[in-house]
Amino acid sequence: MSGNDISHGLTFDIPYIGPDGPSYSGVTKGDYLGIYVRPIGAMDLGSLLGGAPASLDSLYPDTRVIFPGSFGGNFVDLSASDMKSLGFSHSNIEFRWEGSSEVEDPDELFYTYRIDRGLWHPPTRRKFVKYPYLPDGFHTFEVASIHHIGAHQFIDPTPATVKFVIDTTPPEIEFSSGTKFREGDNIKVSVDDYPHRPERVDISWSIDGKKFTPWADTRVIPVVGLADGVHRIVVKAKDAAGNIGSKGMIFEITGESGFGCSSGGSVGEEAIFLLFIFIVAFVGKRYIAKSGKRS
Repeated sequence: MSGNDISHGLTFDIPYIGPDGPSYSGVTKGDYLGIYVRPIGAMDLGSLLGGAPASLDSLYPDTRVIFPGSFGGNFVDLSASDMKSLGFSHSNIEFRWEGSSEVEDPDELFYTYRIDRGLWHPPTRRKFVKYPYLPDGFHTFEVASIHHIGAHQFIDPTPATVKFVIDTTPPEIEFSSGTKFREGDNIKVSVDDYPHRPERVDISWSIDGKKFTPWADTRVIPVVGLADGVHRIVVKAKDAAGNIGSKGMIFEITGESGFGCSSGGSVGEEAIFLLFIFIVAFVGKRYIAKSGKRS
């Protein structure tokens, strides 16, 4: 057995023609799908089948995953909304499958499966598996049919594959523009999310207990129509899986300069401008004074 063998002591056969190839999918011997495989020649196949096979493909069983509705198949990519429609969560994941074969009764097939490229399960006739808990993140499930011809075991070289995501973590929200603002400023927020990208998160907000705004793909909240004084804002963030996080902040509206995030220019720019006006006025006054003395 190879050092990478994870087939629990079982050897699977990949047929080839001639002493060195060619072979099915370019494989003659060694590790395949992380399972040790053994090449057998065309003459051996003929003796097993009572004649040469019509094609090498006929020696291999096929496998498909079964889900309610239209999700079944050999390759399934489930989004967060698909997972929700199937009733799947991190504590309730179930996969069911079936196999077919041109040379053996499907009821005689065995199956092996694995999650996230881990160890293949020992061959079993069972056609389902439940995972009581999977962590948040992107996952891959694979299952392959196995049938026997004589002492040889043939495995589906293209396992049925399901890619799916578990997302139970709500987005995290941070306020990034201080707590004092003037009319026309913007309250800025940042959002972090796992395992989905933060760019796929929408936000909604409420100020002083008013109705929440519609969900929007923005990170800037305008401060408009608010009187001077203390106010409270609550921001919600919803990710692609429908998880919702929220965070509140007390802020102040003031007519004084030097606060918040002005939409028309920064506080520093305004201060420089005022200093420039003062210097111009001062220099002008001195110049006028000197001119008066000369006259």
